[in-house]
Amino acid sequence: MDNKKSIEGGIYINNTQKIGNNLKVNYGFRYSSFFLLGNASVNQYDEDFNITATKYYKKGELVKFYNGFEPRISTNYTLDNGHAIKASYTRTQQYQHLISNSTLGLPTDIWLPSDTHIKPQTANQYSLGYYGSTKDRTFDFFTEVYYKSMNNVIDMLAKL
Repeated sequence: MDNKKSIEGGIYINNTQKIGNNLKVNYGFRYSSFFLLGNASVNQYDEDFNITATKYYKKGELVKFYNGFEPRISTNYTLDNGHAIKASYTRTQQYQHLISNSTLGLPTDIWLPSDTHIKPQTANQYSLGYYGSTKDRTFDFFTEVYYKSMNNVIDMLAKL
């Protein structure tokens, strides 16, 4: 496999706001960017995965650029008895992919950056929880449910 060079950057803005006595909202967003740079050769394929052409990139030349907004919000509503209900939403993008293969029994984990054929992984996560404690505050308890959808997750299969 060719060595690949990339640059990843991001900026994050966050705010916590209290609304009344019982509601606290934390919201923000992250803007991330990813640059895949040459010295690289990128194959183009037909529908049967036969190489039809190869494009060459000079050292430092931009091969692929990805970017995206990643909003986040979480709320915490405190009930009169000191218990709380919490909810959140988060969107994330990941430009580096860990490719694992456990079928060989060897340490064959490989990190690959997103490129012209491998898109960034994205995920949306929603959660809802109930938090509390006993009257004497000896024990804390909570229950939480979440739903997560993920896109562009890749895996490696080995031919033996």
